Amino acid sequence: MISEEQKTALLRPFALNEIDWRIGQAGQRDGRPWAKILAYLDGRAVQDRLDEVFGPGGWSHSLRALELPGKDGKLIGAMICRLEGDGWHHEDVSDLSDVEAIKGAASGALKRCAVHLGIGRYLYELGDTWAEIHQNGNNWQPGRDGKYPSFRWDPPGPQDLPEWMVPQEAMNPKKGKIVEQGDAPPPPPPPVPPAPPKADIAPYMQKVGAKMVPIPGAMRAAVLSMTELSKVQMKYAAGCVKARGMGIPESDLPTWDKEWTLPQAQEALCVLIAIQTMKESANAPAR
Repeated sequence: MISEEQKTALLRPFALNEIDWRIGQAGQRDGRPWAKILAYLDGRAVQDRLDEVFGPGGWSHSLRALELPGKDGKLIGAMICRLEGDGWHHEDVSDLSDVEAIKGAASGALKRCAVHLGIGRYLYELGDTWAEIHQNGNNWQPGRDGKYPSFRWDPPGPQDLPEWMVPQEAMNPKKGKIVEQGDAPPPPPPPVPPAPPKADIAPYMQKVGAKMVPIPGAMRAAVLSMTELSKVQMKYAAGCVKARGMGIPESDLPTWDKEWTLPQAQEALCVLIAIQTMKESANAPAR
């Protein structure tokens, strides 16, 4: 027989991190998704409670498959579970689930039997529970054409649940796992690291003993529009050929560094153009 102490232990609410959630109903209003969610227990949480109350050897369960007539007359696969202990037993049934049909039915039948003992029965009294929908939610719900867009969500925190559902020893809610199948969007991109230092034009200007001469804005814009390092390198090589033809010593030109990033290479090309502009200005006849 089940003692009063055991009955109390069976009825005790589960810690919030032992409760899972799934979407029960979803839609959209004024272009924004909404969702009602259902709380449920994992089969292992039920087994842990049975071990805690009756001891690992104080209970057992058996399963058998059967077929039941459905609404359209076709037979539906199901699983019957018999849960028993010292002086007590319960039976209940669960149909085959959509995901891992046999395992799902076995787990569902066990959990239904456990409800007869009072395990998790209080979850049926929870009523409508709304998901917290926001872009950083830990759960992903794929969109349904014409019904609602995809969205991320979290279950409610302890402050939004009835007091009788929140045990004092576990106030931190578990972020619900993904229970709806679908392709989740890519994770948010990682933070953009700070750009490496750009090549400095000043040392080259000092090296040739001249004042800095800014390049025309259109030229700089053209350089910055190059998004491939190889193209910048080709343009730089051509610029060096032109500079040598203008009589600029090789030692006065910025040396290409194979370790340069794209921003550094772009700035180096701007330096090269500035040196050429300075040389052209120095060679221009005085007016």
